[in-house]
Amino acid sequence: MSLLLHQLIEQSSNRAPDTVALHYKEEKLNYAQLNQSVNHFANGLLASGFARIERAAVLLPKGFETVIAFFGIARSEEHTSELQSH
Repeated sequence: MSLLLHQLIEQSSNRAPDTVALHYKEEKLNYAQLNQSVNHFANGLLASGFARIERAAVLLPKGFETVIAFFGIARSEEHTSELQSH
């Protein structure tokens, strides 16, 4: 079974939540924290009316926020397509 990257993060957060997922400079984020942040970002997009057909641009400095935004957009698009298929 093929998984998308944001789905692998969710799977890893269930399997090994305390394992380091991101390490940038002196900061570390484990899979549970990353998954929670990605979900929070995706839910924020969905709550603001984000639709799959729309484009999302992200302008952030290097760091965790950029990665979280990337995966959050992907997760929100997945949820939007699920809603549209019902």
